[in-house]
Amino acid sequence: MFPGLEEDLANGGVDVLTLTTLRSHDQYNTTIYGLDDRYRGVFGRRYVLFINQAELDRRGLQEGDVVDVATAMAHAHADRVVRGLMLVCYNLPDGCCASYYPETQPLIVLEHVDPDSLTPSYKSVPVLLRRAGPAGGEEIIISREGVAGGGPQSA
Repeated sequence: MFPGLEEDLANGGVDVLTLTTLRSHDQYNTTIYGLDDRYRGVFGRRYVLFINQAELDRRGLQEGDVVDVATAMAHAHADRVVRGLMLVCYNLPDGCCASYYPETQPLIVLEHVDPDSLTPSYKSVPVLLRRAGPAGGEEIIISREGVAGGGPQSA
């Protein structure tokens, strides 16, 4: 086995997923040039959470549902939550999910770093999902149009 493959902290529960952050096709580092990600078939939006079908089924969720994502670490503050991410079914390993950076930066705990490089844990963040609740008393409405292979919308 390669050194370092087993160094991540245990997630601590069957409901906990490991979030990795990723960049879209139209992005360089934190500069976002557009809302399309032709690599993953998502167009016109970035507030999505990629997750596999088995994890959706396990949680009683389906593609297009809207969830809130919270950091699942004992030393994280309770306000480390990103609200209103739409679920997109994507081929990822069980126990994992992915979302765009910098949208999910609030989930990154500054103290959760690699011990050698001191790099923050953008690729291995323990998180919990819950169905999105009303935002300020208003219902969250997010259109599924243009998601999961729908292609860019023509003018």
